[in-house]
Amino acid sequence: YSTTKLMTKLTFFKVFLIVLWNFLGLYGFSTTYNVSNSTALKNALSSATAGDVILLASGTYTTAATTASFPTGDGGTVNRSFLFRGINNGTASNKITLKSANASNPAILSGSGATSSGYVLYITGDHWVIEDIKIKSGVKGLILDNSNNSIIRGVEIFDIGQEGLHVRDGSSNTLIDNVNLHDIGTINDGFGEGIYVGSDNSVWWEGNGSTTGENGRYFRRAANNSTIKNSTLGPNITAEPFVIKE
Repeated sequence: YSTTKLMTKLTFFKVFLIVLWNFLGLYGFSTTYNVSNSTALKNALSSATAGDVILLASGTYTTAATTASFPTGDGGTVNRSFLFRGINNGTASNKITLKSANASNPAILSGSGATSSGYVLYITGDHWVIEDIKIKSGVKGLILDNSNNSIIRGVEIFDIGQEGLHVRDGSSNTLIDNVNLHDIGTINDGFGEGIYVGSDNSVWWEGNGSTTGENGRYFRRAANNSTIKNSTLGPNITAEPFVIKE
């Protein structure tokens, strides 16, 4: 058997495997996580990758807050607490989706009260879709940090101690559509913004620690190209309904 023919067959087989792999990735071979309890939700949020869908059964999901360390612009770290966190990146054509299985009876992600510790839902990956859920009873509602090209649609956020929905720390190209925020800032009216895009210059990652970033270099300045539409803010939002910062 000639070496040339053998090499030709091996090359053909290699090309076949590459094509098959791409086909499996493009056509419906993602994972759907059917979730009905908080432990399964946390596992799905940490495991989901591009194209995956997390379907939440109707009901209330709550858990103890988790604290993790995140880098700051001055080479240090800062601790942030959250109940539920989406970590991995989707892609433009295969986003990661978190949604209720029954949009008419949406799942509720809940803290233990507006004075409790932690963001209720914390998204730190790109290309997420958060759809048809309710978020309630935490110190902060939904936070996007370094999450680009994500979509928030059909979400209700309420009974939140400080800001309801915050897009910050390098999160750009966010679509916020048909959200309903009310009863926001129930424990701290100075920080009770409805939808907050960007960060104050006193906490810029790129700050000089004196005139900018003087309170800590925590969040990247960029939070560009957000679209907010078809949404209802109020009643009982104790600070600005919308804030777009430097």
